[in-house]
Amino acid sequence: MGFVNEKAADGKWQTIDKARNIILTKVSGPDQEGFYSCELEIEGKSVKFFGVSGMKIHGEPQLVPRRYELNWKFHKLYIHEDIQMSREEVKAVIAEALTVYGDSFNTEKAASVSVEFYPNA
Repeated sequence: MGFVNEKAADGKWQTIDKARNIILTKVSGPDQEGFYSCELEIEGKSVKFFGVSGMKIHGEPQLVPRRYELNWKFHKLYIHEDIQMSREEVKAVIAEALTVYGDSFNTEKAASVSVEFYPNA
């Protein structure tokens, strides 16, 4: 089944993969320096990642809905030591979750979502 956007019991939206017990729990920002703070839980253990987001909008301003490309670039990645996945596997899960997350739990307007990690992340 993979990731889906759905409302949790508390009424808040979440991006979740129930079969693998993975939840995108936080996407907040940008802060004053333009950085986003994100968090993913894999079987209850935390993965935190920080980066920037850019958006390229397609279509004329008067057209609704306008489509866009969403580009994430992460420079920091902290993985709980008990997570039994390689760093590259965790990065792939993050990319998968953010692709479904889209922009605030909405992929309807996203023509594409890309996720990159700087080499030292």
